[in-house]
Amino acid sequence: EPCFGADAMEATCYISSRPVSKDDWWQIDYDSPVRGRFTILTGTLEGKGVLTHGRVETSTDGKTWSRVANFSQKTGTAQFSVTSPVRFIRILPEPVKPETLAVRDVFVAPQ
Repeated sequence: EPCFGADAMEATCYISSRPVSKDDWWQIDYDSPVRGRFTILTGTLEGKGVLTHGRVETSTDGKTWSRVANFSQKTGTAQFSVTSPVRFIRILPEPVKPETLAVRDVFVAPQ
């Protein structure tokens, strides 16, 4: 099965317009529920600005959230699987001091 990016465009990268702190988040709203193996890559293609302190949460309704993964401090990557379909994913940065958030890709491999 193929893997799909958050917007199906390889060249797209989200970079926050200002430094983010613990009260900020970045969210994906899927048109229809998805499930499978998720991989979230942060940082630029050059490897700068990876998210080393943060977590990922999922939701079916956008109101109730479940923590599913933490970001690797070494690679800035988060990986997790969901067996029940979800409609929303959010990244919650938890930097020691505010920093720019760069989300390079979000892949979902159907299972």
